[in-house]
Amino acid sequence: MDKDYLYRIEYEASIDDMFNNIDYFPKDKKRLYIGMFIIYMIIMIPFSIIGSLILSLLFKSSFIFSLIIYILCIVTLLIRLDKIIYSTYKKNFNKRKNRYSITEFYDNYLIRYSDVKPYIVNYSDINNMIETTDGFYFISNKIFYSINKKYCDKKLIDFIRSKVNNIESILGDNIKFKKKECKHPKFLKVFMFLLFILSICTIGFSIPINIILSLIQDTVNCNAWCYLIFIPIPLLSFILGFYFKYNRYSNLEIDYNLNIIIGGIFTIILILFSYNYIIPANIEDSLNKQYKSIIKVNLPSYVLRGNAMSGAYNYKDSTVMYDINIMDFTKKDGDKLYKEISNSNNWILNPKLDSKYINSRLYKLKLNKNTYVLEYYDSLYNTYSLDEGEHYIFTYDYIKRHLEVHKYEIKN
Repeated sequence: MDKDYLYRIEYEASIDDMFNNIDYFPKDKKRLYIGMFIIYMIIMIPFSIIGSLILSLLFKSSFIFSLIIYILCIVTLLIRLDKIIYSTYKKNFNKRKNRYSITEFYDNYLIRYSDVKPYIVNYSDINNMIETTDGFYFISNKIFYSINKKYCDKKLIDFIRSKVNNIESILGDNIKFKKKECKHPKFLKVFMFLLFILSICTIGFSIPINIILSLIQDTVNCNAWCYLIFIPIPLLSFILGFYFKYNRYSNLEIDYNLNIIIGGIFTIILILFSYNYIIPANIEDSLNKQYKSIIKVNLPSYVLRGNAMSGAYNYKDSTVMYDINIMDFTKKDGDKLYKEISNSNNWILNPKLDSKYINSRLYKLKLNKNTYVLEYYDSLYNTYSLDEGEHYIFTYDYIKRHLEVHKYEIKN
């Protein structure tokens, strides 16, 4: 190692030197951000678990709230990642006892002194150096180096240029390094704005469709899929928002955070609304045990819950209290239930049912040729009596895999 340096500069270092110029090294920036993201996600896991446990105790739905809390943690972290990383590095930088940057230049290498140890960098090992109006920037062994031109004389600047072969200059018209430009900036700007607006409108679209379908269908079905089909809109806004945030184009002006925040919020809302359609609910301890002894078939343990209703009305001289439960099953469970019902003597396929019984019922059942029917009263099946007491009518559409349980209590 040479004893005497050729040039020496010393000045108070700034954390901004790194973050203002890291974009010139996209691969290293990507590596830095992915590494920090993983670290912070590991740190946030205990907090997301604690939050989901608290909410699951309050709302008795551990899975969905665990998922929501975890998604919110990821979204928050991704949105704030720039500022979080900057704040972390700045905090560590401010703890340094010696903030002065001292660099000595020798014939074949340079030495950067720090609080920890001196770092030696051979000029031949610098694969890529960026020169701007303010300084020189390069990365060696995953360490970011900056040389402020403010403290360099012309001889030192010429010396650096002569020693490093791979210098990408960003000076005046001599621009070798260019930021990415997109081909259709106006189209993308309008498209991202439309995604932002449509993401907000997805709830306004899906709720009326759900209501209309419930009104025009023969039965009250599980129409949660209405929310599911709109999820791609806010999800696309969310994904593209992050893509353009971390792959910035010089000629594209978009408020990325709006697309990220609104897309994330409405994706979560639609997932919540379609939760019963996506994730089957366990009914083994409720309706299954309650009606298994009556219908003589095994109801599936899990059901895509549709709806439920109750009320009261007068019929001739009687008061009728009713409860209706609606269940939609998965294909596998629904086909299994159909096999058991079709082999039962108590269930009657609608075309084989005497219409005078159904037409005389208190509640006008809307049946079709694919519907099996079972009536139960006072331990008897299919009598269709109008006597006082509790009456049950079960209908199952094996094509739609749709079960309805009608319970009537007649009081004379």
